[in-house]
Amino acid sequence: MEKFLSQTLGPEWMFKPEAGVILKDWWRMGNRYELEEFFQVNNIGTIDGADLLARWSDKISSQPATLDLRKVVPTSK
Repeated sequence: MEKFLSQTLGPEWMFKPEAGVILKDWWRMGNRYELEEFFQVNNIGTIDGADLLARWSDKISSQPATLDLRKVVPTSK
């Protein structure tokens, strides 16, 4: 869905009123369709796990390094 919105409205889709209209229309459909059927009915394209993996890979790789508290907080012995 994010890919569809980005391709349709551009990379700043989340700031455009048109995105709100599209999302509200989708929301109004409720649970009428199974996910694959929903994508088909709305001409969103196909569900591709590679898109999801790519999105999370980008998010994970852009996260700052985590702090290892075991090195900061002394443990009681």
